[in-house]
Amino acid sequence: MTIDTITYDYTLIKADEGKVFRRKGTEEIFGEEIALGYSYYIDGVKLDEPHKDVPEDFEEIDIPEGYCPEEESEDNEEYVEFENIEDNEVQS
Repeated sequence: MTIDTITYDYTLIKADEGKVFRRKGTEEIFGEEIALGYSYYIDGVKLDEPHKDVPEDFEEIDIPEGYCPEEESEDNEEYVEFENIEDNEVQS
Protein backbone atom coordinates (compact mmCIF):
# COMPACT_ATOMS: atom_id res chain seq x y z
CA MET A 1 0.00 0.00 0.00
CA THR A 2 1.18 3.50 -0.84
CA ILE A 3 -0.15 6.55 0.94
CA ASP A 4 0.62 10.01 -0.41
CA THR A 5 0.21 13.01 1.83
CA ILE A 6 -0.67 16.27 0.11
CA THR A 7 0.25 19.48 1.87
CA TYR A 8 -1.48 22.63 0.72
CA ASP A 9 0.74 25.70 0.57
CA TYR A 10 -1.31 28.87 0.81
CA THR A 11 -1.47 32.23 2.55
CA LEU A 12 -4.71 33.46 4.06
CA ILE A 13 -5.40 37.19 3.83
CA LYS A 14 -8.36 38.99 5.40
CA ALA A 15 -9.64 42.43 4.48
CA ASP A 16 -10.34 45.12 7.04
CA GLU A 17 -13.93 45.48 8.19
CA GLY A 18 -16.17 46.97 5.49
CA LYS A 19 -13.72 46.09 2.72
CA VAL A 20 -13.27 43.32 0.14
CA PHE A 21 -10.40 42.28 -2.11
CA ARG A 22 -10.23 43.02 -5.82
CA ARG A 23 -7.60 41.56 -8.18
CA LYS A 24 -5.54 44.36 -9.68
CA GLY A 25 -5.84 44.48 -13.45
CA THR A 26 -8.99 42.37 -13.82
CA GLU A 27 -11.25 44.18 -11.33
CA GLU A 28 -12.61 40.78 -10.18
CA ILE A 29 -13.94 40.95 -6.61
CA PHE A 30 -12.95 38.10 -4.31
CA GLY A 31 -14.63 38.92 -1.00
CA GLU A 32 -13.39 39.56 2.50
CA GLU A 33 -10.99 36.62 2.74
CA ILE A 34 -8.74 34.85 0.23
CA ALA A 35 -6.62 31.71 0.51
CA LEU A 36 -3.75 32.59 -1.82
CA GLY A 37 -2.22 29.71 -3.72
CA TYR A 38 -1.79 28.97 -7.41
CA SER A 39 -4.20 30.37 -9.99
CA TYR A 40 -4.67 28.27 -13.11
CA TYR A 41 -7.19 30.70 -14.62
CA ILE A 42 -7.31 34.48 -14.33
CA ASP A 43 -10.34 36.38 -15.60
CA GLY A 44 -11.63 33.16 -17.17
CA VAL A 45 -8.48 32.62 -19.24
CA LYS A 46 -6.41 29.45 -18.70
CA LEU A 47 -2.80 30.33 -18.00
CA ASP A 48 0.12 28.61 -19.75
CA GLU A 49 1.79 28.29 -16.36
CA PRO A 50 0.11 28.54 -12.94
CA HIS A 51 0.48 31.92 -11.22
CA LYS A 52 1.51 31.95 -7.54
CA ASP A 53 -0.79 34.60 -6.05
CA VAL A 54 0.74 37.09 -3.62
CA PRO A 55 -1.00 39.77 -1.52
CA GLU A 56 0.31 42.45 -3.90
CA ASP A 57 -1.92 41.00 -6.67
CA PHE A 58 -4.95 42.33 -4.76
CA GLU A 59 -6.18 45.61 -3.34
CA GLU A 60 -8.66 46.34 -0.58
CA ILE A 61 -11.67 48.38 -1.63
CA ASP A 62 -14.83 49.50 0.14
CA ILE A 63 -17.64 46.96 -0.25
CA PRO A 64 -19.41 48.00 -3.46
CA GLU A 65 -23.07 48.98 -3.24
CA GLY A 66 -25.24 45.97 -4.02
CA TYR A 67 -22.39 43.52 -3.41
CA CYS A 68 -23.71 40.10 -2.43
CA PRO A 69 -21.11 37.36 -1.94
CA GLU A 70 -21.91 34.04 -3.58
CA GLU A 71 -22.81 31.25 -1.23
CA GLU A 72 -19.78 29.06 -0.62
CA SER A 73 -21.17 25.60 -0.02
CA GLU A 74 -20.11 22.07 -0.87
CA ASP A 75 -22.88 22.00 -3.49
CA ASN A 76 -21.54 25.07 -5.31
CA GLU A 77 -19.63 23.61 -8.26
CA GLU A 78 -18.20 27.02 -9.21
CA TYR A 79 -16.29 27.25 -5.90
CA VAL A 80 -13.75 24.46 -5.57
CA GLU A 81 -10.72 25.52 -3.56
CA PHE A 82 -8.34 22.69 -4.45
CA GLU A 83 -9.97 20.93 -7.41
CA ASN A 84 -8.02 17.98 -8.83
CA ILE A 85 -4.77 18.97 -7.17
CA GLU A 86 -3.00 15.90 -8.61
CA ASP A 87 -3.97 16.96 -12.15
CA ASN A 88 -2.63 20.48 -11.60
CA GLU A 89 0.71 19.80 -9.93
CA VAL A 90 3.18 22.61 -10.28
CA GLN A 91 6.63 21.71 -11.55
CA SER A 92 9.37 23.61 -9.72
